[in-house]
Amino acid sequence: MLLGRVPGVAVLLAPAGAVAGVDVRGAPVGTRELDLLDPSTLDRDVHALVLDDGGLSPADGVVRWLAERGHGFPVGARPFEVVPIVPAAAALGLPGGDGYAACEAAS
Repeated sequence: MLLGRVPGVAVLLAPAGAVAGVDVRGAPVGTRELDLLDPSTLDRDVHALVLDDGGLSPADGVVRWLAERGHGFPVGARPFEVVPIVPAAAALGLPGGDGYAACEAAS
């Protein structure tokens, strides 16, 4: 697993996939794909988790970064035919950071 941070966004990368869960307490400004963390879903692996300050657009950059590298749920026969599973939560309602840059900064 790798952790990447830039102002306004933090990304936990698990390109090979990892099992994750969530417990939401309070009211996040927004969420994305948190329902996929339910144990009854088709695929139990996530490829990244995103926490950001603003809207959920940083997750789009994370999805793009993972897909460019062939990491994700396979949807076709070729290696690049994948859909990365990237749950996200926006916590503060402020302008979010760049998810792609956070992935590039991951170590």
